[in-house]
Amino acid sequence: MAHTLPAPQPTGDPAPRTAPAGPVTAFADERLTAYHEAGHVVMCVIHRVFPLSATIERQFDGATEFLGLVRHTVATRAVRRRHRRSRRAAIDVALAGMVAERRFHRHDRAESGWILDCTRALELASQGWSGRWRADRRVARRLARVDRQFADARVWQAVEIVAATLLRERTLSERDMLETCRAVVALVHGRKAARRIWDWPGYAALAYFAYDDRIGPERHAARARHCLARAAIIVGALALGVARTIVLR
Repeated sequence: MAHTLPAPQPTGDPAPRTAPAGPVTAFADERLTAYHEAGHVVMCVIHRVFPLSATIERQFDGATEFLGLVRHTVATRAVRRRHRRSRRAAIDVALAGMVAERRFHRHDRAESGWILDCTRALELASQGWSGRWRADRRVARRLARVDRQFADARVWQAVEIVAATLLRERTLSERDMLETCRAVVALVHGRKAARRIWDWPGYAALAYFAYDDRIGPERHAARARHCLARAAIIVGALALGVARTIVLR
């Protein structure tokens, strides 16, 4: 059965445009790439995964050329029913780039990146017991959901932060990626969640290269709290023993 690629049309009100509605210039093309990759990055963080790298430099993978690329650890080989959540997350990440790009500038040109992303999303959606005949409907539902998420002002602000960082740095180092994603976490999950990111997939790999202690501030703080808790338990047990001894006497 032939699959038709879903049109990345927003389902709600678009976010405020940050680019003119006129012809796409060469400079705007670079910004489109930045917003496309920023969409992937933010969607990874929404699903509590840290991307491993991001760039808007041209990348070559065999015979395929990418204008930009984001590498992440979101599960992509989720076939069984118990892995549905991981499969949905992978579909969302695949679709998020073109949704963010479309919201930034509503041009009519579907680039090769869109086609690759849609093809990947269809492949993921066709996995499982129901086969390929429902893949289009699944992708359409996930596409609408991603668009609703990016319509949220705080999520879109996170996309703009990542896009601005990519335009400035072009390729994010491990430290840049961590610092940028920590800001995104605070926006989309809240500041409380930003203190518990050390156990998210991808964090340890980035922190190993980004921080001198190879741990990172969140993991270091968690270890310190754990040591303090153990010390408090020991002190409490000793105090209880002393109190019981005094009472018995």
